[in-house]
Amino acid sequence: MTPDTKLVAEVERLVLARVAAGRVAVPAINLVALRCLDVLRERDFDHRRLIAEIEREPMIAALIIRTANAAVYGGNSVTKLDQAVFRLGALRLEVVILEHAARKVFEAKGPFAETNRRIWDHSVAVARLARDLASFVGRRDADSYYLAGLLHDIGKPVVASLLLETQRKVAPGIASWLDITTFERVIGNLHHQAAKLVAKAWKLPDAIMVGRESSYDIADRRSLANVVRMTNAMAKFEGFTTGTVDRAELEITIAGGSTIVGIDPEVVAKIAAGLKEKPIE
Repeated sequence: MTPDTKLVAEVERLVLARVAAGRVAVPAINLVALRCLDVLRERDFDHRRLIAEIEREPMIAALIIRTANAAVYGGNSVTKLDQAVFRLGALRLEVVILEHAARKVFEAKGPFAETNRRIWDHSVAVARLARDLASFVGRRDADSYYLAGLLHDIGKPVVASLLLETQRKVAPGIASWLDITTFERVIGNLHHQAAKLVAKAWKLPDAIMVGRESSYDIADRRSLANVVRMTNAMAKFEGFTTGTVDRAELEITIAGGSTIVGIDPEVVAKIAAGLKEKPIE
C-alpha cells in the first residue's frame, strides 16, 4: 500500500466516523430564511409578520416576487411583496425559501466546486421532473415532490466539505490526495446520513427527506420516494449527472417507475424532454 493510498484510507475512515457520530458542521441556513420558515409552519400564520421577516432579506423578497410573476400563475404581474405572498401561498413560499438556502450549500468553492455545481443542476432537474410527474397524476401537493427532489442530494456537498476539512488536518499541503472515484464512493456511502443532519438543523419535514431506496414501494405507488427514485434516473439519463452512468440500468429503473407510478412511457419521455426547453439557472 502506497503512502497516498494510506492517506486516502485514513481520511475516509475519519470521515465515516464523524458522520456516524453526527459530528458534522452542517451549513447554517440564513437566519431570515429560518425565521420565515418558522412563521410559515404555524397554523393560520400571520401574513404581516411573514412579510416583515421577508423584507429583511432583499434577495429572498426578489425571488418571491419573481416566482409570483412566473407564467405558470398567469394574470396580472405583481410589484409588491404582499401581493406576491398572497398569490403564492404557504407551500410555494417554502419552496422558494428552501431553494434559496439549498443553492448556497452547493456554491462552496474549492477543488470540487464544479462537481457541486453539477450535483445542483442534477437536483433541480430531479425536482422539476418530480413536480411535473406529480402534477400529471393529479397530486395537489406537487410542490412537496419538488422539494423532495431538490433536497435528495443535499448531503453531498456537506460530505465533500468534510472530506476537504479532514484532509487538511491529516495531510496539509497535499493537493492531489483524492481521486474522483474515491470522492464519489465516500459521498455515495454517506450523503444520506449527512442529509438527515441538515434536515434536523433546518427543521425540514421528515416526509420530504427521502432516503436511498433499493427498490420501489408497491404499497404506496405514488409516494415521494418512488417518484424521486424514478426522476433521479430520468435526470441522469438526460445528462444531468456528475459522472458516467449505466444507461441500460437507468432505462430499467425508469420503465419500472412508469409501471409503479402509473404513467405511460410516452408521457414520461415527453416530460423528460421538457428539461432541455428551460435551462437550469
